[in-house]
Amino acid sequence: MDLNDRDGEWWDELAELNPDAVILDGFDSCIIGYASRQNMQAVLVYDEDKMIDVMAEQLGGDTEGAIDYLSYNTWGLWAGEGTPMILRRYDDNEVYEETS
Repeated sequence: MDLNDRDGEWWDELAELNPDAVILDGFDSCIIGYASRQNMQAVLVYDEDKMIDVMAEQLGGDTEGAIDYLSYNTWGLWAGEGTPMILRRYDDNEVYEETS
């Protein structure tokens, strides 16, 4: 599946499942799939870490600036039922460090 050109069976399937799915411009490389729940339309799922990397590169390597920008301008977005999900990966080591 080539996410950069948005052509192909995968994109066609998503469009059929949810023609109103919101696509975040500039973050195609961060898409890890789509998800759906019972009685809800499919939405795109983006990898939070990848989004930070993409934005940090645009900001000249400023990771904190990327997190601030995404927190304010992207992750809090509500664009209706087609609003994408942002996946934050579970890290067992991070949980352990926070509770130690």
